[in-house]
Amino acid sequence: MEVRTAHAGRISFTPGDFFADTKDGPLDATLMSLSMLVETFGRNHTGEEYRSWLLDVGFTDAETRPFDAPAANGVVVARKP
Repeated sequence: MEVRTAHAGRISFTPGDFFADTKDGPLDATLMSLSMLVETFGRNHTGEEYRSWLLDVGFTDAETRPFDAPAANGVVVARKP
C-alpha cells in the first residue's frame, strides 16, 4: 500500500485492489484476497472499511475514487481537520 500526504490536513493512499462495498468483486480484488489469505492470512478490504477506519480516527470527508490501472482500482482520500 502506498500512502501519500498532500497539502495540510489531507491524506490519500492506494490500497491496491479493493473490494466493492457489496463484497462481490471485482475479480482482480477477489483473486488477490485469496492469494493473501493463503500466503499471509490477510485479505483485501472494501472502500467502506477504509473510510470507516479513517472516520474512526478523526478524518472527515473520506471517499474512494475509483480508477482502472494494473494492480490498483482506486484511491482513498480523506481530510484531517
